[in-house]
Amino acid sequence: PVPVPGPAHPATMMPAFARGHLSEVAILSRRFAKNVFRTYELFTARTLQALFAGVALGTLYMNVGNNERGVAERLGFFAFTLTFLLSSTVEALPIFLQERQVFVRETSRGAYRISSYLVANFAIFVPFLLLLALLFTIPVYWLVGLNPEPEAFAFFVLIVWLVLLTANSFVAFFGALVPDYIMGNSIISGCMGAFFLFSGYFIAKQDMPPYWRFMHYISLFKYPLDGLLINEYNTGPFSDHKCFGPMLPGGVCTFTSHDVLTQLGLQDISKWCTLLMMVTFICFYRLLCYMVLRFKVCRRER
Repeated sequence: PVPVPGPAHPATMMPAFARGHLSEVAILSRRFAKNVFRTYELFTARTLQALFAGVALGTLYMNVGNNERGVAERLGFFAFTLTFLLSSTVEALPIFLQERQVFVRETSRGAYRISSYLVANFAIFVPFLLLLALLFTIPVYWLVGLNPEPEAFAFFVLIVWLVLLTANSFVAFFGALVPDYIMGNSIISGCMGAFFLFSGYFIAKQDMPPYWRFMHYISLFKYPLDGLLINEYNTGPFSDHKCFGPMLPGGVCTFTSHDVLTQLGLQDISKWCTLLMMVTFICFYRLLCYMVLRFKVCRRER
């Protein structure tokens, strides 16, 4: 059921909402949950996709060694993982476009608040995307043989989860903005390609022309990629001494995990700062989504 609008306010002639925020969020959350379960084909496909991708990537990279070549191959693994996670969320665009038509009609009549709609929508996706993050991470992490420390594994799951939430917020913004699926899919695909190009995987930030460096900092790939690399090569009190190169006489290692981070320019960056930036992206795109929906509702009211 949809909250019933109350009588119009005498001063503004705008409909007074019949329910509070929490009641609206609860009702809308139940409706969104029903819609998700009704599209069980998409739910099942995304679940199987995450599990299959985790197993396939894990078995592909399971023989990567702990040497300089292995470091380079793991960097490719992290980059492809982010590409898969960010691009797979585009499938939710038709859902956002279909719900937008109903949303604009209902909110323009005062059925519920825009903020309640966005909070309920986000709350339904949070546990579902956490499930996908676990299904993907559990097989791939241990098959590849990444950092075995429990803290590193938990951080990896958190990064994957936030990547999915970031992509979901990004798609929600364009779902509110674009007129149809074709244009939305084209714009999102183009943005993802540009973000990947400027992520720092293909070309380092210091080698980019100054007028292009802003793209590096707004890339959705940069911060999760930095976080995964720092998590792999700088977790625990003895991680700086992990050796990936040949040993010299006297037990001196020629290429340690600290050298890996130094080459990538990540030796002085905290992995928790990367998490903070990802949360900022999630909030930023949700705020943009709110502003676009507010504009559409106001225009329909006029």
